[in-house]
Amino acid sequence: GTHGVSSGNWYFEVMVLNPPKVSEVVKALPKNVRLGEALKEGLREGMMKEREDMRKKMELKRQQQLRQLQQMQMMQKQGVKGGDVHVGDDLENQKKKKRKLDDEMAKRNADKNASPHSIGGHLRMGWSMRTGELQAPVGYDRWSYAYRNINGSRIHNSQREDKWGGESFAPGDIIGFAISLVDDNTASVIPSSANSNNTNQSSNCGGKAKMSAQQTNHIRFFKNGEAQGHFIVRRGVRTGGAAFDNIQKGTYYPAISPYMGGAARANFGPFFIHPPRGLPSGMKVRPLSEVCPAPPTADTVLEMFKKEKVFGRKVDEAIVNSLHEAIREEAQMRYDCFQKRLENHVEEVRNARTERGLSTSELPIPRHDGDSVDDTDNKQDSSRH
Repeated sequence: GTHGVSSGNWYFEVMVLNPPKVSEVVKALPKNVRLGEALKEGLREGMMKEREDMRKKMELKRQQQLRQLQQMQMMQKQGVKGGDVHVGDDLENQKKKKRKLDDEMAKRNADKNASPHSIGGHLRMGWSMRTGELQAPVGYDRWSYAYRNINGSRIHNSQREDKWGGESFAPGDIIGFAISLVDDNTASVIPSSANSNNTNQSSNCGGKAKMSAQQTNHIRFFKNGEAQGHFIVRRGVRTGGAAFDNIQKGTYYPAISPYMGGAARANFGPFFIHPPRGLPSGMKVRPLSEVCPAPPTADTVLEMFKKEKVFGRKVDEAIVNSLHEAIREEAQMRYDCFQKRLENHVEEVRNARTERGLSTSELPIPRHDGDSVDDTDNKQDSSRH
């Protein structure tokens, strides 16, 4: 989020998370906070409902325990009448199984009855320039553009529009944000024949109809990979879909504004849970993670340092070698840290896709301890075949 973009087509996604409980929101409020009467009443009602849910949960647990005790007493009476030598062992095993089933049932019933009563948990997300007001939500001024969870509204310069083709979103949804900024010297559209290992997954069009690339500064929003907005299809060519068109030039940054417990987790790539579908033909977006390039290897860093020739001729060779070794170790630590973070990122995306029943075939195969880079590449090649 500290690296902005001023040209090209870029994309990132956000996972909407569950908001906290009302009691947690109230606890986090400053002592001198000023709240409107309607909001105060909402907080009071939310607290009362949460207490009522807790009371029902405790009552349900008590009933489960009482029922469990009655079943145990009945099983003991039946065991004594049967006269089985192993009655004690059988009863103990049956008790454990029954207790486990009752606990699972009680937990499911409690979770079902204890629905959240959040009075907030709202989000505005999108793109903002550095001059955007930080003490106001995204879309407040002319320097930022927002997509709101309520009614799927788009907001810019404090002007809200609900019927532009956007859908509302809730916890569990994946919201995507694409921005296209035309460079004065180069076109913003990349030919469709160009391929990239990281962005090939996100360049597929969402329909059979052909689309023409939009060569203007514009912003697009996505919900679970599906493009939002209104589209027009004429003679097999699909156009439209931009949430904001002809936006002003400048450097834009990802922006998220939570309200009263709204929670989200950003994913800047290089892999996405829901790659965007419905992009114009020829438009290829790059993951925002590419704004910050991957660190070079330790050998590359050392060679770059040696080319600088910072030492004079009369320097002790042992000092030079010690400095070279320190530079190499630091570069190796940075490289290893980046690779580890990349592996964790891929695993997070893989798990999220698996939970949603999405394909994971294009994700890199996890590297196990002892596997070399060549071994992993061979596994990926064989999996593709």
